Amino acid sequence: MPAGRAPGTPRRRSGARPPPAGSPPARGARRAGSPRPSPGSASVSRPDRARHRDEPPPTFHAGRSEPSGAFRFPDGFLWGTATSAYQVEGFNTHADWWEWEQQPGRIAAGGRSGAACNWWQAAEADFDRMAALGQNAHRLSVEWSRIEPEPGRWDEAALARYRTMVSGLRARGITPMVTLHHFTFP
Repeated sequence: MPAGRAPGTPRRRSGARPPPAGSPPARGARRAGSPRPSPGSASVSRPDRARHRDEPPPTFHAGRSEPSGAFRFPDGFLWGTATSAYQVEGFNTHADWWEWEQQPGRIAAGGRSGAACNWWQAAEADFDRMAALGQNAHRLSVEWSRIEPEPGRWDEAALARYRTMVSGLRARGITPMVTLHHFTFP
């Protein structure tokens, strides 16, 4: 511990001064000893409370199987999920990250991505789940090292698989949002 700071005293940025005694807490700050809000607690702000006062309240759907307090998003709002090709597809053996993670000591307990969750073979089951949950968008990435495993050599089967995935999303009413580069290189 640095000299001059008592145990339990929070660190401050260099040059920062504490607020004057008795001043109100910063917006969004918790008071000392106050519990942290948890999801679903009354102390968590709700998006419908931020609306303009002249706007009608959100439409609530009484008597339906939706959770209490559900409200309708504006038309055109995209609600969905996202995946990262390297992290979910499995066996992206031409990626720089694959080579890195194979080296001993790189990842705690020797973990490897390996098959990941095998999304490359089983994405359609997730597409069905997305549709069942009412999602209308999904962001997926294209693994560069899968479609171009060597400079100038394109893997037509991989390109066809990505086309099938995009078509599968569209067939379920889900808007695909494609990320062309996430974090790996061939």
